[in-house]
Amino acid sequence: MNQQGFSPISSIVSGKPVNQISIDELRKLHTLEGKKGIIFGIGNEESIAYGCALAAKALGAEIGLACYNQSVFNKLADKGIIDQLGAEFRQECNFKNPGDISKVFAAAKDYFGSIDFVIFSAAGGSKDEIQGLLTDASEDGLI
Repeated sequence: MNQQGFSPISSIVSGKPVNQISIDELRKLHTLEGKKGIIFGIGNEESIAYGCALAAKALGAEIGLACYNQSVFNKLADKGIIDQLGAEFRQECNFKNPGDISKVFAAAKDYFGSIDFVIFSAAGGSKDEIQGLLTDASEDGLI
């Protein structure tokens, strides 16, 4: 923290706290044009992964989605989220099955050619576990 109480990242954009930076200000400084990424864990329009996907899309990224099953994709499609994100790459991924995550990366590499970023925002543990410290969470609590 600096003398004004801002974290170091806030001083990158006009010295403002991170939660006061507009998308237009970010666009002026950063871009994800030409970048390709996979977002794991969008469950609905209130999920953290959805907010991350919106920001990445707004900054020019091409987005692929990995969700638990086809039912989740159907719900996202019904709400217009898949179209809003332009997510043509979609892959089912049961996060508790170690081989599924590898399958997503292999399919994404085939589809995109390369992957520039990954956002993993899936949690299935108890409320206490997923709201605590990441280092204190069990494997079952994270996936």
